[in-house]
Amino acid sequence: MAGAEGAEAGHPDAGRMGKTKTIRKALTTVAMMRTSTKRRPDQAGAGSRPAPASAWLLLGIAAMAVVIGGLLWPSRAEAHARYVRSEPAFAAELVKAPDRIDLWFSQQLFRRQGANTIRLLDSTGTERPLSEALIDSADRQHLFARIVEPLPPGRYIVEWTNLSAEDGDTDSGRYPFYVAYLPTAVDTANDRALAEDLLIPYPGDESDQGQIEAVEGTEADALGPVTLPLAVEPDEGGIGAGPIVLAIVSALAVAGLLGSRLVKARRDRRP
Repeated sequence: MAGAEGAEAGHPDAGRMGKTKTIRKALTTVAMMRTSTKRRPDQAGAGSRPAPASAWLLLGIAAMAVVIGGLLWPSRAEAHARYVRSEPAFAAELVKAPDRIDLWFSQQLFRRQGANTIRLLDSTGTERPLSEALIDSADRQHLFARIVEPLPPGRYIVEWTNLSAEDGDTDSGRYPFYVAYLPTAVDTANDRALAEDLLIPYPGDESDQGQIEAVEGTEADALGPVTLPLAVEPDEGGIGAGPIVLAIVSALAVAGLLGSRLVKARRDRRP
């Protein structure tokens, strides 16, 4: 079971799978609670009464809160110190061999023995010697290692692992670069797959996208000014929509519960 959960957490769609499980759990909980409140006629006492409609309303509100929270709450699968840039750059074609490898990530790294590593492999899969990977004291998003021996011409793969100091999540990845060597069509196809794994554009695709946007901008200028509704950019460092909606729905559930009890108390006092 632990192995299955680990594999599922590393799946690219782990966030969506987790949200689907949250919804299923909510619906299952409501079904179980409804079943438990039902009584057979032979089990019901003389003074037993069916559950009031307000109880089912509260159950529905609670289920909706779980569903909304599961859909809008930030997923743990999305939290990690992801690759931002590197030197040598992704798929860089170098004339001279580099003397070190530098990586920058989206979050600060946590210093722990063996948690932040860099490996360098040649085209045969042989590991090339590097110094110990170190976190830059002035910039903890920066991890680097020195190349011990000169690199001959060829294709190289940098493999890295890291540990985020912000959320405690680990991450890993790979990227290529070339020394006095022109990539083949197979190399380029493999590099594009690595870029997709890192969720970054393949080098050169950004300029193509920029040209497309420039053409679209020219066409828009020809059509004249267009008023667009303002869009609010999400603040990754603030409170997401999930917790806010969940808090509102929970408050409504509590208010409904107190209101139903107050109404019941007043009815019980009547002669």
